[in-house]
Amino acid sequence: MPLNKLNISPPSLSAVFHDDRPMTLLSSSLRIQRALFRDVGLLGAFVDSHDAPRFLHRTADPRRLHSALAVTLLGQGIPVLYAGTELGFDGGADPRNRESLWPRIDDRGAVEADETFKFIRRTMQVLAEERKKTFEIIPRSFSGPSSLAGSWLPSAQPHG
Repeated sequence: MPLNKLNISPPSLSAVFHDDRPMTLLSSSLRIQRALFRDVGLLGAFVDSHDAPRFLHRTADPRRLHSALAVTLLGQGIPVLYAGTELGFDGGADPRNRESLWPRIDDRGAVEADETFKFIRRTMQVLAEERKKTFEIIPRSFSGPSSLAGSWLPSAQPHG
């Protein structure tokens, strides 16, 4: 089966959490992934991206977003959060799906009060506690501007 024909991440999440399709669609997608890839834990898992309208563009219900985020954060794969998802960005087609993050994060109190931000933080704390590990934000510099990367590190592992 060609990879572009698979229901991986956003299409299956969208079908379940936007279109009220059965949750079994997610398990079917995972079975297909397991048949095609040696380690599905190495695949990126994401709710939305810069290539399509934001998740909240199709629904104003943050509970649906939180459900989809729970699948990506707690399920198999590497969770990928597109900047702005944690603040409830709801932009439509390009360029509205590429909203600037900086005007919103100037007010730290507003960021920390956002329900989606709090949901992600709580979910990550529960997961870290459950795994007996800490989630650390590590500054990284690639070929372009600096960025942040998150990493699960065993609490006893030295950082360096």
